[in-house]
Amino acid sequence: MKVDKIKHYQSLFIDHVQRQGLREHLYQYEVQYNWQQHWDIESLELYSVYDNALTSSISGRLWGGSQNSAKESMLAMIKSQKEFVRSAFRDLFAHEKDLGLRCDRFLFYCDEAIKGVADKKMVDHRHDRRIMSLYLALESPSEYALFDYEYFHKMMVKLEARNIPTQYELSRYQKSMKAIHTVMSKDEKWTATMKAAVGENYTEGSLLIMQEYMQFVVESA
Repeated sequence: MKVDKIKHYQSLFIDHVQRQGLREHLYQYEVQYNWQQHWDIESLELYSVYDNALTSSISGRLWGGSQNSAKESMLAMIKSQKEFVRSAFRDLFAHEKDLGLRCDRFLFYCDEAIKGVADKKMVDHRHDRRIMSLYLALESPSEYALFDYEYFHKMMVKLEARNIPTQYELSRYQKSMKAIHTVMSKDEKWTATMKAAVGENYTEGSLLIMQEYMQFVVESA
């Protein structure tokens, strides 16, 4: 990636945010804030903890809404096999381990847990890279960005990256997003603008902003 390209679009993006704000994506920061306030993997009441942690007063788009969604499926799995699901999240959040392997194991856990759910409408549990990246971004805001490979690939092309990670290289995807964010975070104007735009739900160093930044880059002339 070319640093001058990153900074070029960063400058344009700052102007864009100062004029129009982050209205379309503000709900994401509310979700992240709620997760940080409520999530407790050791809680005996894991069902209610997960339900309260993954919530928004604005939109449920991040997990597919309230009906036939990833959240609904996970609640059913927790109700059926709470300790099994608890182990799945512990493993997913074991950040010292390889990210790809953690995600593969999490999907395996979900495949096994869903077998114990009586409601067979839940067979398609809808847990994929996008949902796992959501959990990771909520749990460790400064380490993980949301997963959107289509926009990511197009952004990397415009930033003139030579060796773009494939959609299966989750670790390289996350490292690339964090590297871009690190470059931009050195600009005090960037940090001040994002903090003002997000407001009370702002989390220092959160990579959630990368979702809107890369969409802006892709859609810019």
